[in-house]
Amino acid sequence: MIMTENKRFKNYLIFQSFFPLFFLLFVKHFQLDYLYCVGRFFKELFTGNWFAFYLATTSPLYGDVVICIECLLWMLISFVIYLAGEQKYETGDFDSDGVKVKIVEKKYDSGVSYLMTFVLPLMLDDLSTINGMITFYSMVAFVFSLVSNTNLFYANPVLTFRNYKVALFSEENAQNFFIGLFKGNLDENKIIKKKEISDNVFFIANDTVVK
Repeated sequence: MIMTENKRFKNYLIFQSFFPLFFLLFVKHFQLDYLYCVGRFFKELFTGNWFAFYLATTSPLYGDVVICIECLLWMLISFVIYLAGEQKYETGDFDSDGVKVKIVEKKYDSGVSYLMTFVLPLMLDDLSTINGMITFYSMVAFVFSLVSNTNLFYANPVLTFRNYKVALFSEENAQNFFIGLFKGNLDENKIIKKKEISDNVFFIANDTVVK
């Protein structure tokens, strides 16, 4: 059950990592005129004018409006995931084994690398045609599957924006290595507590209870 929840949260983080892409696509395609068009569309529907569906789907603005709605939905779900993660996975229920850790390798630029490698190149796709839309979402699915089958999800750029840092750690006096995500600064001279996400990747923090 715990492994299932961890796998689910891992996929949530991957989904959330595409937030910058859909935000930039929204900015790229959005125009204020769309608000009037959408409002007029629903007004016509409420008056029983079903011909509004035909007018909407044949409008030259239809493609961009659909893209904007898709982007808004993706960003909304990502925001809900952020709230769920903040409450359920990033606070409470951390395990403390009474050990200290040592930073073996800093990966502070992993979020930027992930953004430049997996996310921003998708901005170049042409979404103005059906084939372009299919290609775009196929690439998103491909990247999602690729990251899901590895532990690269720790490089989530949204976590970087939220002041999370990533590093490879080893436990004191042990050859046990793991990837840790921590907020702010971590004191290596103090006991740590951690909570596993998936694939030997943990949220970690200094244990304020154990000195």
